[in-house]
Order: sequence, then C-alpha cells, then structure tokens
Amino acid sequence: MLIAMVVVPLILIGALYFVLGQGIAQQIEQAERESGTVAVIDLDKGNYSNLFIDFLNGIGLTVKLLEPNTTTDVVELVKNIDTKIIYLIPSGFSANFSRAMPAYVVTYVKIESLTIGETGVVAVADRYVGIFNKYILETVAREKGIEEVFLSGLSKKFYKGFF
Repeated sequence: MLIAMVVVPLILIGALYFVLGQGIAQQIEQAERESGTVAVIDLDKGNYSNLFIDFLNGIGLTVKLLEPNTTTDVVELVKNIDTKIIYLIPSGFSANFSRAMPAYVVTYVKIESLTIGETGVVAVADRYVGIFNKYILETVAREKGIEEVFLSGLSKKFYKGFF
C-alpha cells in the first residue's frame, strides 16, 4: 500500500518533469536556431544604422538587407520572408544619435504559434537590440573619454529605474 501511495507517484512525477524539460529545451534550441538570421530595412542609411548592421554581422548573425518598398506593408514582408526577426531602422536614426537624442529601432517578429520556442524569438530579438545599446553606449563613452567604471555604475542605476 505504501509503495502505491508514495513510490509510484514519485516515479510518475519524475518522468513527467523529464519529458517536459526535454520539450522546453528543444523549444529553446529552436528559438536560437531561428533567430540566427535577421532582416533589416534601413530607411536611415546613416553612419549609426550602418554601425547597427555591422554589429549584427559581428555577433555572428546572418543579415539580409531588404529594400524599402512604399507599396508593400511590413506585415506582407514578414509573411514572405524566411526569417523570424525584421529590424526597421527609421529615418533620422543616425541624426538622433549625433544630437544625443533617443534613437529607436522598430522590431517585428513573426510568431506562427504560441510555443515557448516561438515566443522565445521575441526575447532574442530584444536582446540583440539591448546588446547593441550597451555597445554603442560604451563606444560613445570611450570617444568622449568617460571611464568605463563610471559608465557601468550609471547604466546599472539607469536600467534599474526603468525595469
């Protein structure tokens, strides 16, 4: 009786956790594989937009440059492209950086189902922009002669206030 009430449920729970863990691990691997290629629509064509594209190439991503088409909606582009992530660099992106104003990259992610792997692509797309943000902050600080110690403490306080 004790075996039926304690041991069997423990074995079943262990097997269930193992199966779920394997499924989640496969979904995460799928998200990483599918986010290895990104598409970029560069409406800015400036120095900082080129720096963003070079940065994406530099971290090992395959970057497909798409030509902007005023008659085609971005949703139609997402349907017809084999990448999950599209970055749209708006006009004025480089000018905003030059004037020390906020600059934005619009991110589109194609989600075909509500699985962990598909929604994980959203986090990966956001992470690439976040890594570029840190990279550009460090680059500008180095150009201006600001010490990295000050910069790392400032960025931690800055991010802590927003999240």
